[in-house]
Amino acid sequence: MGCEFIQGYRQATSPDHGQGELPLPEIAEMEQSALNRPVRELNLDSSQTRVNRALGSAYMGVICSHCGSDKVIRAGACGVCTQCGTSQGCS
Repeated sequence: MGCEFIQGYRQATSPDHGQGELPLPEIAEMEQSALNRPVRELNLDSSQTRVNRALGSAYMGVICSHCGSDKVIRAGACGVCTQCGTSQGCS
């Protein structure tokens, strides 16, 4: 409302009124160090290593009735062998 009826109100209350640029010399240094920082070497594991790390303690401790593997994980109320895909413990 004041912007319409009071002469100079809009200019006097604008966010950038009367404030010059702030000197921030450290910004250039921060940008330079962020752009040129070293990148770590990528650790490329085999797919089996990644699977073992991801599943970790997810194995149920049940032996697969089809292939004999001990890599059976929970899938809902059942277990599924990660080696052959056979369901375990379901009717």
